[in-house]
Amino acid sequence: MENLLTHTSGIRNYTELPQFGVVLTKDVSPDDAVAFFKDAPVQFQPGHGFSYSNSNYFLLGRIIEKVSGISYQDFMQKQIF
Repeated sequence: MENLLTHTSGIRNYTELPQFGVVLTKDVSPDDAVAFFKDAPVQFQPGHGFSYSNSNYFLLGRIIEKVSGISYQDFMQKQIF
């Protein structure tokens, strides 16, 4: 998770992928959102570079949902705010 938090995962930023403009206009599920960028080649091996990636934080949100068993929104409301 450290690599996700510090943008050193190498995972491509989904907003920079060629078809992002098309996806942006659609209402997609979280799983479909992950599917959009999961097969994109990494920019570098984890821990061997830095590149800001919205994908990292999206994945962190999904991890919170899976571990907590509640939505990211509910988790943030209950645990943070």
